Amino acid sequence: KVVAADWRGSSSKNPRHWELPEGLIDPWLKTVAFYDGKTKVAACHYYACHPMSYYGDGRVSSDFAGLARKRRQAEEPSCTHLYFNGCGGNIAAGKYNNGTPEARRELTDRVHAGIVASEQNLQPQRIEGVAWEARDVLLSPRSTFTEAGLMAEVQKKDSVPANRIRPAMMLGFLRRCERKQPITLSALHVNHTTLLHLPSECFVEYQLRAQASAPQRFVATAAYGDGGPWYIPTEEAFPQGGYEVNMSFSESTTDGILKRGSQGLLGS
Repeated sequence: KVVAADWRGSSSKNPRHWELPEGLIDPWLKTVAFYDGKTKVAACHYYACHPMSYYGDGRVSSDFAGLARKRRQAEEPSCTHLYFNGCGGNIAAGKYNNGTPEARRELTDRVHAGIVASEQNLQPQRIEGVAWEARDVLLSPRSTFTEAGLMAEVQKKDSVPANRIRPAMMLGFLRRCERKQPITLSALHVNHTTLLHLPSECFVEYQLRAQASAPQRFVATAAYGDGGPWYIPTEEAFPQGGYEVNMSFSESTTDGILKRGSQGLLGS
């Protein structure tokens, strides 16, 4: 039985966690490349996972995903390699990560192997059509957010920095929503390929649903475009609770808003 506090997250030293299945993921690392004639000039790689192995020491790093990209760049310096994190809000590496430097190297090897494998099936084609589309959406802040309550948390000088920074960011999002400042969803369509751009730490279901809604297209999804809302769970996840739901700045209605926005971009 798995209880609320029993989770593996981005890393775990509990062997039982390593034996559990992956759960719902998007298993595919996708690559979309651009050519000048027969010369590959840019390769965009997409995968949905929290790129975190060992962390919490104050350093800022692109971690194993960045190391894999850097290795591929060194192998092919004539081509610019870019890595885009997909909807990894509820996807982490804990099944394969015990938080050691050795595990980071293994995770780097896994992502690098995925990048190389995805490039083996590239099929260059002439660009016949290009379209860039964007849709602005307005989200609702959590009903528990109040200016006075959040400001009180920010002003607690005896709190650790994280416990003051988080409510400050919540307050920023609340004020943004009050100003009706939108979040932009966008998509780049090239022939039958779509590069879909979503905000913040969306759950992987958003990516899977987007792909399913346009089976005639090759859809590669990049999330984390606008970090304002923090985590964006599905509507079904809210009653389940957990860290990601508790750290979501918007209401469960965001699910329908992003679903309609994504399908609108893909449908056109």
